[in-house]
Amino acid sequence: MRTVANMLAHATAYDHWIFAYSGGKDSTATVSAIITAIQLGALPRPKTITVMYADTRLELPPLQAAAREMMRRLRAMGIDVVEVVAPIDERFMVYMLGRGVPPPSNTFRWCTPQIKVEPMTAAIRERVSKLGGTALTITGVRRGESDARDARISLSCTRNGAECGQGWLQTDLPGDLTDTFAPIDHWTLCNVWDWNKIFAPWPEFGAWPTAMIADGYGDEEDMRTGCTACNLIATDGALAAVVKLPGWDHLRPLFGLKALYSELKLPRNRKRQPGFQYRKDGTLQSNQQRMGPLTFEARLMGLERVLLIQRRVNEAADLLGRPGMVLIDAPEMPGHCRRGRVCAPGDPITSKASLAAALILGPIRLEQVTTDRYGRAVGIVWAGNVNTSCWQLRRGQAVYRKDWDHRGVIGRCVA
Repeated sequence: MRTVANMLAHATAYDHWIFAYSGGKDSTATVSAIITAIQLGALPRPKTITVMYADTRLELPPLQAAAREMMRRLRAMGIDVVEVVAPIDERFMVYMLGRGVPPPSNTFRWCTPQIKVEPMTAAIRERVSKLGGTALTITGVRRGESDARDARISLSCTRNGAECGQGWLQTDLPGDLTDTFAPIDHWTLCNVWDWNKIFAPWPEFGAWPTAMIADGYGDEEDMRTGCTACNLIATDGALAAVVKLPGWDHLRPLFGLKALYSELKLPRNRKRQPGFQYRKDGTLQSNQQRMGPLTFEARLMGLERVLLIQRRVNEAADLLGRPGMVLIDAPEMPGHCRRGRVCAPGDPITSKASLAAALILGPIRLEQVTTDRYGRAVGIVWAGNVNTSCWQLRRGQAVYRKDWDHRGVIGRCVA
């Protein structure tokens, strides 16, 4: 098997192997195939094996469920598994709705570096700093995924006397990261499908839970994305395939995400640069009045729509006894008053409508509660670096922030 030969030729010279695992079809095939080769005695086991799972918070639920089963199996084998997630401020929904950055596109693809590549790079760097000896990062990169990637692989193959087909080994990376190796760079899409759907699930090869991952990509087409409602492709074939699977049709509301992303990019939902902008030499800049970030109103609208989609999915999941999905979780939202009582000192404050306000105001907590002359609860809050403000905390009613620069509704106290 050429993959084993590639590993014997390149990977066995390193003390530690770190797998960059995304939960997608290629990285799943890489992890399961290499670990199987070790179990069968075809490869020597290095001093340590670490599998780093990039949790983008956007994976299709069947793919995420299969990835978690993979990680459970790996941990049972004594393999270190690290789940890597971007910091809250850098996560997809928070960055888009909190910062106002437009949804990603093929000309402005901020999502992959921000929620996957950069967190994984930081995690690998931290891991390597604690290891003694040489370390190698193993990826599922392969030819046929994109023309640009194929060109990079071909260029690397011509360096240092290397030949294509021997795996893609990079030893000249900048900084203090590890060398990287792609042992399945020669695999075709059919090879990936055959391994994940046929061979890996066999008991002889470890009975890996990879068939679910293959099914999550739909028919045997080159579905490159595992993200829910990916905005970089015209048709979300992966989600369309998933909702046809038994037990996953409750995810149909997720189709509304692509429509939302398209709506958010419309001119009416974007700020614009003013006209007559000049360069330092006095000439007019090109692309005058270009569109910029999302408006605050669009961000609030987007938040409400995302929460509505999430609620519809989870209500159907609860009714049918199926797994739900979290698009925005509690740490990514400002807190709210607990149901059935007035907010008390120490409670997180409000708000149902204001993820967008979270990054503007910073962390918000209730310092004390008093009452005004009408008997209404009034809270004094600390809001990031913003000066102390008064919030009117009428249960179930609008919540106001009052200070020198702003007066208006921020959200509602959920109680």
